[in-house]
Amino acid sequence: MNAKLQAGLLAALLWGGAAAAMQPGDTRMSVVAELGAPTGFIRAGKEETLYYDRGHIQLQNGKVVDFELISPEQLRAKQAAAEKARVEQAARMAEQRAQLKAEGETALKRLRADPDFAQASAGAQVARWREFMKKYPDVAVAEYYLPALKRFEAEQARAAQEQRIATLEQRVQAAEQRVLMNDTRRMQYPDYYLVQPSIYYPRAFPLPGPPHHTQPQGPSREAVSGMLPRMYMPGN
Repeated sequence: MNAKLQAGLLAALLWGGAAAAMQPGDTRMSVVAELGAPTGFIRAGKEETLYYDRGHIQLQNGKVVDFELISPEQLRAKQAAAEKARVEQAARMAEQRAQLKAEGETALKRLRADPDFAQASAGAQVARWREFMKKYPDVAVAEYYLPALKRFEAEQARAAQEQRIATLEQRVQAAEQRVLMNDTRRMQYPDYYLVQPSIYYPRAFPLPGPPHHTQPQGPSREAVSGMLPRMYMPGN
């Protein structure tokens, strides 16, 4: 007889009750009938272990071969000790939470009286309030945080609008500069643009066309033929 089985038999003799009724060789069905459904079990091949609040029972081929169970009195004492520890832990946590809340309320008074914080940007205030709420979750600061957040969002919207306006202004200035450069070149080389505007028009400096983007019409063939002897032609 192994040591665990001897310990189980000794516990059965000393504690009585369900443990006394538990005997090696009992079937799984009788164990469940005596102790109820287990809280968990592990099965590997022919071996199985049933777990209860009072301990565990090992079976092989569906029969008890070993068990370790505490008495109902020991179980009640164990449960009472666990409940006591839980209550004490909850009391400690409540005390720590109350201390943290008192510390947070003091920090809130200092923060509201800080002139540098009052003059800070909305973004800086929002960041500070978020840090405060993370550190002191039980201190109510919504009445201060939400207005700062609203101002910050308004500032962000204004900044985005200003950026869009600045981008549009840059595009308009670039377009005006291109038009000015084209007009300057037309004034410097009028004959160059007059002879064959559709062929010799410089590709690097296109002029804006008439409505619907149609190509500008040059002079008639007769007019060009009459002007050729006295005009500059590219390539001549």
